[in-house]
Amino acid sequence: MPIGRLAQLDRALPSGGRGQRFKSSSDHCSRLAMDCILLAAGSSSRMGHPKQLITIDGKTIFRRSLELAMQCCEQVIAVEGAVSLGSEILPEDNAVLLKNPDYSAGQLGSLKVGLMALRTERFFVFLADLILVQPSTFYYLAQLEHQVVYPICGGHPGHPVLMDKAAAALLSAASPGKKAMDVLKPLNPFFAEVDDKGIYMDVDTRDDLERLGESVR
Repeated sequence: MPIGRLAQLDRALPSGGRGQRFKSSSDHCSRLAMDCILLAAGSSSRMGHPKQLITIDGKTIFRRSLELAMQCCEQVIAVEGAVSLGSEILPEDNAVLLKNPDYSAGQLGSLKVGLMALRTERFFVFLADLILVQPSTFYYLAQLEHQVVYPICGGHPGHPVLMDKAAAALLSAASPGKKAMDVLKPLNPFFAEVDDKGIYMDVDTRDDLERLGESVR
């Protein structure tokens, strides 16, 4: 999902809403009764090698994002593609791993694969290179009663994105080459302000990786 300023989002989604800023606080103990689709199928073309398996302080980027999602959600549906990630998931994990053989067609194709294993009416969509998101952001978003909720921090939208069964239906019927944000426009997505820069601090380049490593340590 492209990163943009609020003004750009307003032009793209003129009827969407925007919430008050939420300051993330303490972690929560119980998991939300929601699934989380974790997208990890990309080829990391700008990085030059698979970022999912890059290790930071003893854990791969994928494992870190998986553990974050598992901490917050009842089940994680991870979608692999360019890189095999089976060795990163343990038998005791509350997670399943699916493969998108056509991952190069776009991120929406991987999301559609994940939707096939969805069990809950409301769910999150999360990206495997976002390892600094605060768990309390998941819990805050889950309280909001909108069909689609994007978190925003400092004008930057990010993930996790909260969706419902209406969003799932639209995404399942859409062409893989489309962008999820465009597909979801008819549902008037809500933009919730959060005090969590981790929602947009992804890893696409070596500079991103260096910055991320400093934040983890």
